[in-house]
Amino acid sequence: TSRINVEIGPDEFLHGTLLYYIEENTIEDGKGQFTLTSNSQDTKVYLNNEFIGTTPITNFSLNTGEYTIKLIATNYEDLEIPIIITGKNILNIKGYQFPIPVSFEDVENE
Repeated sequence: TSRINVEIGPDEFLHGTLLYYIEENTIEDGKGQFTLTSNSQDTKVYLNNEFIGTTPITNFSLNTGEYTIKLIATNYEDLEIPIIITGKNILNIKGYQFPIPVSFEDVENE
């Protein structure tokens, strides 16, 4: 199963997600994993509003179920991703965040 939800903005900037599963039989019953990368540097990752680290995140183990991941990076728009962890699968996630445009008014006021 794969899901692509991407918005293409100016200068071909992307905002959204690419998700796909890989079967992994070595994962214990009732568990799954996710791996997460992002196009922005030092992206903070929150799982159900709890900070779990910065990207990249590799083979993070969870019980099967539904979760929400939020990506927050300086100078980029936040990205919220609903995910479903399924048993004996690794969910691979690539997050794309739009850079926040800088206006001349913002620069002049600093």
